[in-house]
Amino acid sequence: MAAGVDLFKVQAPEIVTVADIAERAGMTSAAFYYHFGSKEELLEELVRTFGETWVATVTTLLEAIPDAGHLGDFTDAVLDWVEEHESEALVFFTSSVGSTPGVDRCRADTRERIIRAGTGVVARLAPGRKPAQAGASAVALFVLLAASVRSQLTTDEVFQTLGRTRFRREVQQLAHSIVGPADAGARATRAPRTTARRTPA
Repeated sequence: MAAGVDLFKVQAPEIVTVADIAERAGMTSAAFYYHFGSKEELLEELVRTFGETWVATVTTLLEAIPDAGHLGDFTDAVLDWVEEHESEALVFFTSSVGSTPGVDRCRADTRERIIRAGTGVVARLAPGRKPAQAGASAVALFVLLAASVRSQLTTDEVFQTLGRTRFRREVQQLAHSIVGPADAGARATRAPRTTARRTPA
């Protein structure tokens, strides 16, 4: 599987051949087919394996957030973890996207599971929010994570312009703006106070 990661992280799946993978792994194509039915099956297994680890890692880091003031620690920890698993992450977040229906289903499943976990954590960090508001914030937080991970992995224009330190700081601030202070939801839904006017005597 490591040979597949090495190739898929730098080339589009449609370009990579079974012969390429077998050669990189030091085996014959026949030996490859003994383990996998196709290169697509290998790719889906790589995505599924990383996806499970990704969900478990993000869920654990989410549940470890003690309060909204530590959201920056959470986003930094996620980006640090992705750096440590750069090769597998490149396959999952960039080169495999849209390659097969199986890959897309796996990615959708990981997204739903992380958002579900995030909804519960947002509800805990901002207890004044209604369930729908917590869910919307969890979706926004997931989108932020996914976008920042891709930006870091590909060192895109945004990442290069900001630089690593400022990029991390911007991600932290965006996370704080998404979740906000613990009573944000309560303030947003609280009825405005009215002051009765005194009638002159």
